Amino acid sequence: MIKKITLSKLAILFVMVSVLYMIKNYYSLNGTRGVIDSDVVQYYSYLPATFIYHDVSLKFTENYQGSHKFEFVPSMAPNGDW
Repeated sequence: MIKKITLSKLAILFVMVSVLYMIKNYYSLNGTRGVIDSDVVQYYSYLPATFIYHDVSLKFTENYQGSHKFEFVPSMAPNGDW
């Protein structure tokens, strides 16, 4: 005999499948950064530029030879500034 699936059971199943899908995607990144993380790094890149590198113009990115990696991707403005 086939049981009728109620709307609440269907909703619970949908939530469980959604959570499992999100967990799978989270762990499938294998330690790499996600899309949102990289956007946030760019949005707030002026903070380390100001307080660590003391150059909010981001000109230090042109010839940086330091020992650590940073993730600035500046765009050039029409006036030639970054």
